[in-house]
Order: sequence, then C-alpha cells, then structure tokens
Amino acid sequence: MLEENARVALMIGESLRDQTVQMGLYEMENLLNRFREALVEFGKEHRREPSNNQNKFHLHYLLASISNCIILKKSTENLQQQQSCWSAGQLSRTPPNPLAALDRAVRRACHLVMDQFLLDLQPFLPGLLTRPWLVQGHPTPKLCNVLEHHLELYGRVRPPCRQRLQEEAQWLLVVEYVRALMQKRLVCRSTEERRQLAQQMVQDDQLFREVFPSLDSEGSVPEVNPLALLPILADFIRLKDPGMLTLEVSGLAAKYPDIRSCYADMLHDRDRNEKYYRGIWAAVARVKARGEKVIVLDIGTGTGLLSMMAVTAGADFCYAVEVFKPMAEAAQCIVEKNGFSDKIKIINKHSTDVTVGPGGDMQMKANVLITELFDTELIGEGALPSYEHAHQNLVQEGCEAVPHRATVYAQLVESELLWSWAQLQPVEIEGARLLPPPAVGHCAGAHSVCDIQLSQVSPDSFAPLGPLCTMFSVDFSKQLSSAFQSHSSQFVAQSSGRAQVVLSWWDLDMDPSGNIVCTVAPSWTYPQPEMAPWRDHWMQSVYFLPMESRVTAGEELSLTVCHDDYSLWYSLQSHSQKDPQTKAPPSRPCCTCQAHLVWTRPRFGELNDRRRTESYVSALRSVLREDTVCLSVSDGSLLPVFAHMLGAKKVFSLESSRMSKEIIEQVLEANSMKEGVELLEIRPDQLNSNDLGGEQISVLMGEPYFSTSLLPWHSLFFWYCRTAVAGLLRPGTTILPCSATLHMMAVEFQDLWRIRAPCGTCEGFDVALMDEMVQRSLDFRECREAEPHPLWEYPCRALTQPTAVMAFDFTQCVPQHPVSSQGSLPFIRIGRCHGVALWMEYHLTNDITVSAGLTGPVSEQGDCEWSRHRKQGVYFFRSPWESSGDGRAAVSYSFNFEPSLGDIKMDFSIRS
Repeated sequence: MLEENARVALMIGESLRDQTVQMGLYEMENLLNRFREALVEFGKEHRREPSNNQNKFHLHYLLASISNCIILKKSTENLQQQQSCWSAGQLSRTPPNPLAALDRAVRRACHLVMDQFLLDLQPFLPGLLTRPWLVQGHPTPKLCNVLEHHLELYGRVRPPCRQRLQEEAQWLLVVEYVRALMQKRLVCRSTEERRQLAQQMVQDDQLFREVFPSLDSEGSVPEVNPLALLPILADFIRLKDPGMLTLEVSGLAAKYPDIRSCYADMLHDRDRNEKYYRGIWAAVARVKARGEKVIVLDIGTGTGLLSMMAVTAGADFCYAVEVFKPMAEAAQCIVEKNGFSDKIKIINKHSTDVTVGPGGDMQMKANVLITELFDTELIGEGALPSYEHAHQNLVQEGCEAVPHRATVYAQLVESELLWSWAQLQPVEIEGARLLPPPAVGHCAGAHSVCDIQLSQVSPDSFAPLGPLCTMFSVDFSKQLSSAFQSHSSQFVAQSSGRAQVVLSWWDLDMDPSGNIVCTVAPSWTYPQPEMAPWRDHWMQSVYFLPMESRVTAGEELSLTVCHDDYSLWYSLQSHSQKDPQTKAPPSRPCCTCQAHLVWTRPRFGELNDRRRTESYVSALRSVLREDTVCLSVSDGSLLPVFAHMLGAKKVFSLESSRMSKEIIEQVLEANSMKEGVELLEIRPDQLNSNDLGGEQISVLMGEPYFSTSLLPWHSLFFWYCRTAVAGLLRPGTTILPCSATLHMMAVEFQDLWRIRAPCGTCEGFDVALMDEMVQRSLDFRECREAEPHPLWEYPCRALTQPTAVMAFDFTQCVPQHPVSSQGSLPFIRIGRCHGVALWMEYHLTNDITVSAGLTGPVSEQGDCEWSRHRKQGVYFFRSPWESSGDGRAAVSYSFNFEPSLGDIKMDFSIRS
C-alpha cells in the first residue's frame, strides 16, 4: 500500500513522493514498536492465565506473527533502500528504521516461543538425571513428545526463523541437562551406575537427534551443534578411575565427591550393623525351626557383610548380588579372606537380571531375603521395584525378610526457618516493602525431598501442629507393588499456626514381632539425645507443603502422603474443606515459577536472611548517591533491586541465564519497578559501553553468588568479572565487596570424621580390604583437596584460632602472577584434630563484613556456629592428631592462588 501511495505521489512530484515514503516508514516503525509492546503484554497475559481458552492458540499466534514479520521484511527493505537513495542528506531528524523495529519484534516473538517451549517442558524437566530416569528412561519419551509438537509447528515458520527456533530449542534442552547435572539430582554410587548414566545420556541424545530435523536443509549449518555436548559430557563422566569409591554426581562436579554415599559411613554405623545381625540370626533360626535349608538372597551386598552375618548365623548358602563391579570384586576378596567363599556366591549383576534354575545364577529360590536398598526417603534407591521383582522371581512365597517391615512417620509443623528454604519472603527496605512475585508465592515448589541432619535443627526452630503420624508400612516379606499409592492419616490439630512443613523419618523392624528396631529418628526424639546413633547415609526428610495454610487448634485435619516407585510427596486437607466427591489423590508438586529450579533451598534461605540483607542494604546506603550508576554481577541476586529502591540513578544487572533473568524480572514487575533495573543476559567479557547506554559505572557490586560455585573460593569469579569490566568503570569506582579473605581453622569433628576413617573389623569380620580401597581412592591428588560440606549439619570444635590466611583485593584487577601464603596455627584446645575447615568472608565496606562460614565467635569450649546458606571447605587429614592444647604443636599451612586457573592449591602438616 505504501508503494502504491509512493507511485501516486510521484505523479505530483519527487518531493511529495519522498515525504510520503518517509512518513510511511516512520509510521511503520511506530506500529512495529507498538506491536512488540503488545507481544510483551500478550506473553504476560498468557503467563497469568495459561489455561484460559483464549490463550490455547498462544503459540500459533506467535509463530504466525513471526512469519508475517518475515514477509513484511522484504518489501520494507526495498522501500528503505529507495528512501535512503532519495533522501540522502535531506532528513531533519533520525532516519526511520522500521527494519530494526521489525527485528526487535521478531526477537521478542521468538523469545516468547521459547518461553512457551520451556513451560511445556517444565512438568518433565525435574525428572531428568534422577533415579527413575536412570532406571527406566523417564521422562525422555515425554520430552520428545513435546519436542515433536513444537518442531512440527516451527516447520510452518518461514526461513530463517525456522532454523533459529530449532537451534534455540536444542540449546535450551542442553542447558536443562547441564543444569540437572550441576544440581546433583542423582548420586552415582558405583562406576557401573556412572557408566549407566553416561549410556542413558547417549541414548537420550540419539532420541533427540531423531526428533530434530537436519538443520542444513536451508543452506547453512550451525557452527556448533548443541546436542553434540551430551555425548561429550557422557564421555567425561566415564573418564574417572573405576577404583574410586567416593563417586561423584557428574563429570562437571568430578572433583567434589558426594561423601554422603560412602560405604565407610555404613560400616561405622554400629547400630545399623548390630540390628541387622540380630535380625538375620532370628530369621535364620525361624527357617531352621521349620526344618528347611536356609538359602539366602542378599541384594546390594556391598562388602558382603550381611552375607557373612547370614552364614555365621547358620545359613546353608548365600547368593550375594552386587551390581557395582569394583565393589563386587572387593566383596569376593573380603568373603575369601574371612573364609566364607564356599558358602557365599557373589553375583555381579543387577538383581532384576539374576536368573534362577539349572545353569542360572541361583540354583534355587531363596527363603530368606536380606537387603539394604534404602535411602533417606526409604524408597529413593529403587527398593520397591527390586522387592517386587525379587518376590516374583527370586524368593519363595512366605520367605523371611530382613528387614521385615518399614514404617514411615510424619509430623506437621510450622517453621519460619524451614519455610524460608521454600518460599521468597517480603523484605523491608527504607520503609518500603519488596514483595515476592505472585507466581513464586503460588508455586508448589520443587518436588524433590530436602534431606538433612534434622538433629541439628533445634526443636525451638519449629512448632508441632499435630502428633507424630504413622503414614504407612511396607511388609518386605510379602509380594508388594511399586505402583502409585496414597495413604492418609487423620488427626486433630494440637495448636493453631501456619501449616508449612512436614518432617518425616522411618523405622525398620528387623523381625516380625518388632522387637529389633532400627530407627532414623532425629536425636531430639530420644530421652537422651546423646545416645542417638549418628549416620549420614540415612538422614531425615523435610517436605514443603504446596501451599501454606492456617490451621486452628482442635481442627480435624488429614495428612496425605503419595508415592510412586522412587519418591514421596505430602499434602494437607481440612475436614471442613474436604469435598467427599473428590477422590483423586494430589498430584506431584511441580515448580511453575522457575525460581525453585534456579535457586537451591539454601539459596532461598540466604535471600530470606534478614540480618544478611540488612548488611548489604547498609553497605549500599553508604556508597549510593543520586547520580550513581550501578552494575551488579551475581546470579539471581536482589542487590540491583535494593540499589534501585535506595535511589541509584541507574542500575544494570548481568544475569548468567535466561531463567534467572526472568525471575528477577518477575520481582521487578510485582513491585512496579520494571523500569528501575535493566537486566542484561551478557557475559562480563562481552559487555560494552553500548549495552550500558554510554553510561560509566560508579558502583560495581556483587554478593558474590554464582550457581556453579561448589567450594567457598569459587565465588572469586566476581574478581574475574570485575577485571573483565574494568574499562567500563569510572575512576574511583566503588567495588562492593571491596575485598575478601580466606579463613581456616583446625577442627575436631563430632561425627563427620567417620566418613574418612578406616574400619578394620566390623561386627567381628575383617573388612580391611575395604579400607584399602577407600584409601586408594583418596590417594588421587584431586581427592586430597578440600571437599564442600554444610558444617551447620556436622558439629565440630575449634582446636586453633580462626584465622584469615589469604586476602583478595577486589579494588584491583586479578594479578598476573600466583599469590601464595604460608604460616602456622598453634593448637590451643585439647582434642583430636581431624582436619581443617575453610571459608570465605566478604568485606562489603571497611566496617561491614558478611561471613560464609562462622556466624559468631567461637565459644571457650571451641563450639562453632556456621552459616546455613553456603557450604564450607573441609580438608581431612589422613590420620587424626591428638592435641594437648598447650600451643607447642601447630598446623602448618601453605596456600597458592593460581590466577590462570582460578583455583587455590593447599597443603597442611602438623608441626610439634
């Protein structure tokens, strides 16, 4: 139409034609800018009410708008070129640029398409790299269904955006894989499981490649195929030495083994071992009393300990199944060394692959079933499917089982501390109230259990709203099902309050009469808490209810637990609100706001820490002026929001991921501050003056917090970011924090030492070979480095003074050459030194410091209080040192910071 108007105007004169085209292009640019704004509002409306019938064609509208923009682009390019020739040097204002407006509209539409793609994937993403995914391949087929649907629609879009959307979908999928790896959803307990994990990733890659069309059909091939990263990661996971017993979650966290899965901890669990031994003696005796031969099946034998107990108790033969090959080989050696090789057969298979009968792995079915397949959640390691298969194929009907039964308990509580790990709380800043986004407040949260040492959560930190409820029991001696089930417990509220959290643990009855009980109840449930056994392989579970609700004392309530074959989840109903026609059990909680996928539970607690927030607000208040231009560098941080609320002229924030950026956008929108902070999804080394609108930074700030940090000093990444943006800083720019210090302290652990201590003999059996394997795994250089541990869960005593051993000046750029520090700390208290605790402290200003380690002074007895928000570093000594506390012995240390690696190497020795 504009071209036709130009031709008509040309009949009158070239000047009129030029003015007509110019005016038309200006109007087109304005129209496209308004169209882009309409797209933004369209996206917001859809996020608010995704189920609205008017929004069911949301994706179709977006894709149609992209195609229409591409059609419009060709004719617009033509007109703009003509206008440039006609009007060169004649324009009195900035030339119209509808093409730029068109590109912005297309980018916004593509962004919204990817948002919808992620939203459609969301119900299935939490299942990635979990145990059900490892065993059964879920939820990959469902992800593929979503992919196929989206790609079929993308195929209707005109080039080149068709390819762009396909590539974006690939990258988004791979990012979710990497995120799942970094979130450590799956702990591999053996080399075999790591091999299985790697193989499953390769299979997923093949499935995704089948779904994605070839991207070279339009004449261009992307330089990097994002899907190629999955097999590379899989190869990386497979690289580790199979002798390692402190096995890691993934190749991306290869240097930091998840010590909560160590066999050494189980061997040191005397309560567990003694109860199993008594239960096995009783089971063998019951079978013998019936005049039968005792044939035992031990699933998940590990060191072979339970099998040796069974033979010692009088079993005639024992089939010991262990899927992890190095562990099976170790069990074979341990069994031989203890003289049981003639009565114990080690089977290196998964129990579901074991065969029975002539020529099979087992000559006959067993009449005693012994297992230790339990985790903190009881069923998270696949106990139910393994039992189900065993009863169908491997054991006799009416067999004895050790343990005989498991019972799950739960208690409804109100806890400001625990609830702060699940929901973002309002914050008071300068008399104004910063509210969490509605989407976050209404979100059910992440579905995974929060497993912690609940003994270290003081009963003063929560208020019980009801009694301890028996939720359900599982009889392991009978055929059972791994299918979905739900169980409810009715009770009367004991007090009024806010129903927020469910605390849960379980018991094992080793015999049918329930006389031999092994419990994982927290220590504060014992009459004498100090008598509670310590264990780290089984802890306690914290479940967050999907929504907080008010309950009144005397109110009738129903607590429901649901479980599939690997996990549990809870919900609460009031009898007054219960609909008798509603029989459908509650669905598994699923994060719909993205915050619970980006922020870990400790991170939620950190953001909700009022004292910590006040430290940052006080520091910002002291450096901000009316003309201050701020740049924030941290992942998903509220600092830029605080800076805007405190009156900064302009605030920019670099976000490492789109999801993190969108969460902060939600915070800004919920508080009508959308224009107050400009969020940039740009790496610091890519940032330039144009991104900042020509502004120079006067305050560079960071918490610092980065989601990929594992050890305390990994947050020194902030220093590298500061160096990368040095050219954009004004002279005299304020850096907040201005510096950081690394601190250390020699400690005596109350219990954590057990995960690294040799066992020697266990219940009278020689397991020294296991100690040797553990030590060989620790002899790797990488395992002699510090490990991350949340020390608030593991009490310790300070045997030396806490001391700053390295300093890092953020007001200067990262140095070119290594920085080293040496010294020694004398022992000032009597005790057994197991190692060194390490943490970082950040100096926001000269008089305001935030500690990621000790949160208060050490007591005279050496007791410590640790931050719950960050993990500290722990360096274990090969053998403990007995300190006399007279100051004559000392811990010598040597630290070396290598700027090119960004890591700190350390070495310690005892000087007497």
